[in-house]
Amino acid sequence: MTRRRDPRPKRSQQALVDALLELLDERDLSDITPSDVAAGARVSRSTFYDHFTDVHALAVAACAEQFDRLLAVAPTEMLDDADGLRARLGLFFSHIQANKRLYVALLGSGGSVLVATHLRERLSSAIGEVAPPPGQQAVSRSGATFLAGGLVAVAQAWLEEEGEETAEELSTDVAATLFGSTDAQVEPGQQAFSSAVSSVAEQ
Repeated sequence: MTRRRDPRPKRSQQALVDALLELLDERDLSDITPSDVAAGARVSRSTFYDHFTDVHALAVAACAEQFDRLLAVAPTEMLDDADGLRARLGLFFSHIQANKRLYVALLGSGGSVLVATHLRERLSSAIGEVAPPPGQQAVSRSGATFLAGGLVAVAQAWLEEEGEETAEELSTDVAATLFGSTDAQVEPGQQAFSSAVSSVAEQ
């Protein structure tokens, strides 16, 4: 007989993640204590420490979970123009902006190498898994790594500059860099990049 796993620890962990994300709407990560999170999750401090060593460790887990959830369902549609990719990039950077406090803490200066690496690896994997159009080759592993690393690096620089550009302006700049012209056709690697970005932005 298979013993059923107790769901309570999982529920407690999720409650802590949710509580942290709510607190980040009001204050910076450095101003949040384990007691604040435990109170928001309606659990004890000891329960907090059963799952995480400190608030930063919780933030790392929350960021990874949120990003993985966004990448969970890859879109099947392929985009074939620069305007489409620019729109998807705009949604992606809007997502970064909407969760600014979390990303500033973990991707900005003094942030977490683990988080940046996780995001690059997950994006690279998502880009590499996108099926190419008929007659076209799939994006290479090195190409996927390049595109993923570039996207994360742009997000990091944007956060460090305190987002002086809007998400729309930034997406236009990135699309123009990829295409050289907003009227250009999307190449296979760019199509895969576009689809991976859309999976982040739309879920």
